[in-house]
Amino acid sequence: MVCAGKPLDLPAGPKSQTHWNKQSRRNSFSALEDLKSGRPLDVVSATKLAKACGKAKKWEAAIFVFDTLRSRRLADAVLRGAVVSACASCAAWQATLDLLKVGLDVVACSSAITACERGQQWEKAIGLLMEMRKQEVQPNVITYNAAMSACEKGDSWQTAFVLFAEMVELKVSPSVVSYGAVMAACRKASAWERALDLAWVLDSPNRVIYSSAMEALLEADRWQLALVLWNHAQTTGTDAALMSSAMSAWAQGGNWSQVQVLLEELREKSMADGMAYTNAINSCEASGHWELALSFLQASQAAGSRDSLVCSSCALAVFASAAVWQVALQVLDSWQLSQDAVACGAALRACGRAGKWQEVLQLVQQAEENCITSTILCNAAITAQLATQVHSGRGPWHCLHT
Repeated sequence: MVCAGKPLDLPAGPKSQTHWNKQSRRNSFSALEDLKSGRPLDVVSATKLAKACGKAKKWEAAIFVFDTLRSRRLADAVLRGAVVSACASCAAWQATLDLLKVGLDVVACSSAITACERGQQWEKAIGLLMEMRKQEVQPNVITYNAAMSACEKGDSWQTAFVLFAEMVELKVSPSVVSYGAVMAACRKASAWERALDLAWVLDSPNRVIYSSAMEALLEADRWQLALVLWNHAQTTGTDAALMSSAMSAWAQGGNWSQVQVLLEELREKSMADGMAYTNAINSCEASGHWELALSFLQASQAAGSRDSLVCSSCALAVFASAAVWQVALQVLDSWQLSQDAVACGAALRACGRAGKWQEVLQLVQQAEENCITSTILCNAAITAQLATQVHSGRGPWHCLHT
């Protein structure tokens, strides 16, 4: 038996999975009840049941299905693959490795490596990849992608680079996910040179590759090189992600006018998203153009951006840097952000830098009434209170002792 333990509950899928038909779910529940009561179940139905358990995040139930069918000598590779996938969806990496003791195949191994990735077990992922080689099971692009992602998340970026090179050597065509994984490793390792090399040496780099390489360069504060890539990337066509990366590069260089040009182009093409507006707003902080940040915020709200809270918090940070406390408080109130710790913290900093200690106290009191407690907010409150003392020689501490 792969797994034994306490009695299993019926799987109950999360409400967000609306694509899972209710009738199919009821049928799956019925099949599991039949199996638990000892009634026969064919392998095709068992495979469907295992997949249903995976969607419901009930990997123990999926293993129960496999163990039962295996005891009846009905389990096959397809059923095992479905069970391994169910375990992978829950990051149950140990269970996936136990299932592979029955035998290795590329589908099951790929799912098991995904489970190791999600479980932060990159060493196990590489160990399984090595075992595949020993048993002459050829990894495919999905296998390599999962292994590289595991290494990237485990901060073993050198191994991710080795795996990518191995893919190319074995003529396993890298996918967009492959490039995303290796570029993420470049960002974590601050290996911007390697990211740049990858973008240059590829025969036909696409927009995703260019955008990922630009992000790696921006992480290393190499915005000039990111703009060089941007110029080349425009020959392949642009999209929202690539233009957002270009906006980040111009923002990092302090050229807010170019940011404004790109944002306007995105708006004309109906491609402006939350990231684009956020980059535009962030570009205003270094230049002190808080009025422009406010106009970008208003534009994001008018466009119905899903990231309005992020945009608002970024705008409040700009207002804090410029010490325009009235604008910060108006935005905090108008956009109903008083319940958000990050937004309140930015408003506190704006008031503190302007020496408005009474407003600082009022915001702190309001946060307490709303039961907002966080390290970010506490630090912002302390910083704001100290700033008011430096600004005027009097402040909240003086007030409290008089």
